[in-house]
Amino acid sequence: MEQPVLGIFREKRDIEEFDFKAPHYKQAYHEIIDQLNEKGVYVALLMGQGTYDGNATFSKHWVQINDNGVYHFEKRGPIVVDAVFDKDHFKDDAQVLKINDDRLYNICWSKERTYEVLGEFHPKSLLVHDENELEHALAELSGEKVAIKTLTGSSGTGVFVGSKRDAHGEQDILEYPLLVQEFIETSGGVPGITTKRHDVRVVIMNGTSVIATLRTPPDGELKSNIGYGGEHRLLSVEDLPSELLSMCAAIDNKLKSYGKFRLYSVDCGLTPNGWRLFEANGMPGIINRDRGEQAWAYQDALTDFLKQAAIEGGKTRKG
Repeated sequence: MEQPVLGIFREKRDIEEFDFKAPHYKQAYHEIIDQLNEKGVYVALLMGQGTYDGNATFSKHWVQINDNGVYHFEKRGPIVVDAVFDKDHFKDDAQVLKINDDRLYNICWSKERTYEVLGEFHPKSLLVHDENELEHALAELSGEKVAIKTLTGSSGTGVFVGSKRDAHGEQDILEYPLLVQEFIETSGGVPGITTKRHDVRVVIMNGTSVIATLRTPPDGELKSNIGYGGEHRLLSVEDLPSELLSMCAAIDNKLKSYGKFRLYSVDCGLTPNGWRLFEANGMPGIINRDRGEQAWAYQDALTDFLKQAAIEGGKTRKG
């Protein structure tokens, strides 16, 4: 069998020197690329939308060279890839398998689309287009707190969580249309995992939950993102409650028609009425092995997944 070729699309800009910005991401990619190479995958590092010539062909690529633990990236010429692991919004021509398919990515990127497809798992949400609709939504949703979100965004940006009284005037900060969600209280914690307000981010590969991150906000706060002072701790799948795993499987059952190879994460919380979905992310991050045995297991699962995608993509491309 020919060696499968996986492209990792890291940068939309067409620049000449390949590297990674953050040291912890750089180390994680070194480890993952080494592991893919050990599993018989040729990894083509890709930069620049303009380097894509169509029909799964790029005009240039880079490879990672591991010289006894000292890494550098070597620029090479044209390459035909079997699959693309998209980390920066690569625009394909439907001639190459992409992780994730645009249909799935758009569901995860747009909070409106997430709610349209996965609304049964969400807190009640209302789309509003102006201040008058916002007022009606605040009156309709139960509770004293509310979550207001722009339709796109990540890392806690474009999100207000707090008292309905303080929600007035948020239109000066957040641009319409907005998604207004019933506030879901998670301060009861998760038995055996945390006693605090939380959300649990679960990474899912083709319906299988492979790793999770417990995210807790600072005392007295509502946002758990790192940029807002939140604490993050990795969890093994074995640590997760069966009810959460069942919900993740049901979520993927709704998404399985949006791509044969699906890699995404979901943010969930345990409420007095059971588990609820907050958001989905179509470009989950990668983690380095310094974070422990869960990270090692995640890298192993990820590289197996990417290898299989490249094999299947190659079969489809070659007919």
